[in-house]
Amino acid sequence: MLIALKTGVFKTISEVPLPISLHDLEIVSAEIVTATNKKILLCLCYHLQSDANCAILFKAFLDFTCDIFENIVIWGNFNFAKIPWDVPYCALCTKEMLFVDALNDPLFNTTKS
Repeated sequence: MLIALKTGVFKTISEVPLPISLHDLEIVSAEIVTATNKKILLCLCYHLQSDANCAILFKAFLDFTCDIFENIVIWGNFNFAKIPWDVPYCALCTKEMLFVDALNDPLFNTTKS
């Protein structure tokens, strides 16, 4: 995967490696420092495996990144076609709901298309 950004817009761009425990996720991350010294983490996910373990790993990824970064942008193909986006919470412990629950943190705003 590739994240390409015009370097003149940012002071620095550097890769943020994942811990070994998260290497099963297909995620590439880059820390960007803006001209005003604001740090932003850009994360690109490609085709997460559609199983419950991957949803649990993705939650661990969010915990890892949220401990380090205040400003995070995550985008990608998450491969969960049956996500019930209109249901804010579901007691069923499906792989889709594990994924949605990870994103339902009050600090995240999500856009889907």
